[in-house]
Amino acid sequence: MFIVAAISMGTIFFDVGSSNSSIQARGSLVSFVASVLTFITLLGGFPPFLEQIKDLNVASIFLVYYLHAFCGLRVS
Repeated sequence: MFIVAAISMGTIFFDVGSSNSSIQARGSLVSFVASVLTFITLLGGFPPFLEQIKDLNVASIFLVYYLHAFCGLRVS
Protein backbone atom coordinates (compact mmCIF):
# COMPACT_ATOMS: atom_id res chain seq x y z
CA MET A 1 0.00 0.00 0.00
CA PHE A 2 2.79 2.39 0.90
CA ILE A 3 4.66 1.63 -2.32
CA VAL A 4 1.58 2.36 -4.43
CA ALA A 5 1.00 5.62 -2.58
CA ALA A 6 4.64 6.64 -2.99
CA ILE A 7 4.66 5.88 -6.72
CA SER A 8 1.40 7.73 -7.33
CA MET A 9 2.53 10.81 -5.40
CA GLY A 10 5.90 10.69 -7.10
CA THR A 11 4.32 10.70 -10.55
CA ILE A 12 1.99 13.56 -9.62
CA PHE A 13 4.75 15.75 -8.18
CA PHE A 14 7.56 14.70 -10.55
CA ASP A 15 7.69 17.81 -12.72
CA VAL A 16 6.40 20.53 -10.42
CA GLY A 17 9.06 23.11 -11.13
CA SER A 18 11.18 25.39 -8.96
CA SER A 19 9.07 28.50 -8.43
CA ASN A 20 7.97 29.64 -4.99
CA SER A 21 4.54 28.05 -5.31
CA SER A 22 6.01 24.71 -6.41
CA ILE A 23 8.41 24.69 -3.48
CA GLN A 24 5.45 25.34 -1.20
CA ALA A 25 3.56 22.48 -2.89
CA ARG A 26 6.44 20.10 -2.23
CA GLY A 27 6.64 21.18 1.39
CA SER A 28 2.93 20.68 1.89
CA LEU A 29 3.19 17.25 0.24
CA VAL A 30 5.97 16.22 2.61
CA SER A 31 4.03 17.41 5.66
CA PHE A 32 0.87 15.66 4.45
CA VAL A 33 2.68 12.37 3.85
CA ALA A 34 4.39 12.57 7.25
CA SER A 35 1.09 13.23 9.02
CA VAL A 36 -0.71 10.40 7.18
CA LEU A 37 2.08 7.93 7.97
CA THR A 38 2.05 8.99 11.62
CA PHE A 39 -1.71 8.56 11.80
CA ILE A 40 -1.57 5.12 10.15
CA THR A 41 1.19 4.03 12.52
CA LEU A 42 -0.78 5.15 15.57
CA LEU A 43 -3.91 3.35 14.38
CA GLY A 44 -1.92 0.20 13.71
CA GLY A 45 -0.43 0.13 17.19
CA PHE A 46 -3.57 1.02 19.12
CA PRO A 47 -5.38 -2.38 19.26
CA PRO A 48 -2.35 -4.30 20.64
CA PHE A 49 -1.88 -1.52 23.19
CA LEU A 50 -5.47 -1.98 24.37
CA GLU A 51 -4.95 -5.72 24.70
CA GLN A 52 -1.86 -5.15 26.84
CA ILE A 53 -3.79 -2.76 29.08
CA LYS A 54 -6.56 -5.36 29.53
CA ASP A 55 -4.01 -8.07 30.38
CA LEU A 56 -2.28 -5.74 32.83
CA ASN A 57 -5.57 -4.98 34.58
CA VAL A 58 -6.41 -8.69 34.89
CA ALA A 59 -2.93 -9.51 36.17
CA SER A 60 -2.99 -6.71 38.71
CA ILE A 61 -6.41 -7.84 40.00
CA PHE A 62 -5.15 -11.41 40.47
CA LEU A 63 -1.99 -10.13 42.15
CA VAL A 64 -4.03 -8.08 44.61
CA TYR A 65 -6.19 -11.11 45.46
CA TYR A 66 -3.06 -13.25 45.89
CA LEU A 67 -1.44 -10.72 48.21
CA HIS A 68 -4.59 -10.43 50.28
CA ALA A 69 -4.89 -14.21 50.63
CA PHE A 70 -1.19 -14.82 51.25
CA CYS A 71 -0.31 -11.90 53.50
CA GLY A 72 -3.66 -11.46 55.21
CA LEU A 73 -4.01 -7.88 54.02
CA ARG A 74 -7.36 -6.13 54.22
CA VAL A 75 -8.96 -3.97 51.62
CA SER A 76 -9.52 -0.54 53.09
